[in-house]
Amino acid sequence: MHSRTVWLRGWLRAVVGHVEAKIGLGILAFFGLLALSHPVLLETVWLPGIYDPRAGYDVALSHPSPPSSSHFLGTDAFGKDTFSMLLAGTWPALLAGLTAAVTTAVVALTVASLSAGFRTADRLLGILVDAGLYLPVPIVLLIFGADPRADRLTPFIFGLLFGALTGISSGALVLRSQAMPIMAAGFVDAARIAGASTRQVIFRHLLPALLPLACAYVVLAAAGAVVTQGFLSWLSYTATYNDWGTLVYWAIVTRDFTGALLWHVLLAAGAALTLLTLGFHLLAIGLRRAAALPWSSQPPPVREPRVATVVQLQPAEPS
Repeated sequence: MHSRTVWLRGWLRAVVGHVEAKIGLGILAFFGLLALSHPVLLETVWLPGIYDPRAGYDVALSHPSPPSSSHFLGTDAFGKDTFSMLLAGTWPALLAGLTAAVTTAVVALTVASLSAGFRTADRLLGILVDAGLYLPVPIVLLIFGADPRADRLTPFIFGLLFGALTGISSGALVLRSQAMPIMAAGFVDAARIAGASTRQVIFRHLLPALLPLACAYVVLAAAGAVVTQGFLSWLSYTATYNDWGTLVYWAIVTRDFTGALLWHVLLAAGAALTLLTLGFHLLAIGLRRAAALPWSSQPPPVREPRVATVVQLQPAEPS
């Protein structure tokens, strides 16, 4: 088995060895199943005319209605099923969080690698990272969402913007501070003496060594993206109409003509938002603890090049 595969499996076993990571992965898997189950339920079990998250209406009840056997979490003031809207808002939240995590990882690792490998790039990127730290990501995205063309701010585009801003600022700062000591380590000097180029050092030694810490940080970025996206949807600054923040917004606004606050809608959306964020945070704790292990601070072993051995044949002794 390849040595890199052994190293990766050992790191993954260290991650799932922490109970926090197991719980976090379980929560994320649960929400993934919820997101996948919604279209299946609409196609097989639920009647679209009643359970459609945007146009459904149950004529047999007066709305808003409390939780019942036909409506697990009740209905809102417009007669729409709360549970169906909650399931419909799961995919936008997951998409925004995962896109932000991947984008943060790519941007932060790129900036940290270029800064640690090239002196000229380090000066320019250092200025860019310092400037990014003065830009609060939620406020910047709030400005983007306030634009009249805010209907273009889909969960995917939101995740890209959030991840790019987080990766170029705090993400790059954290990984860059870890990349500098690695590039000055003895095994990197040995690789350079053996003839390895800067590009080879980055891809064979630096990036694998930064991977555990990068995973822990980008999962935290995903949690921040989920919260920020819910806040923007509460302000109607996104292109998605079935976000959890939108549920909170309409539950509060419709109080003016229903005469009561829709607590079943507020609690459902708030619990979903809190639980998904908790899942990302618990997974980040497990990743961080696995990254702090002594073995994980070293890069995965690299297969040494084979050197051909020349064997000189001696003439046979005369008998």
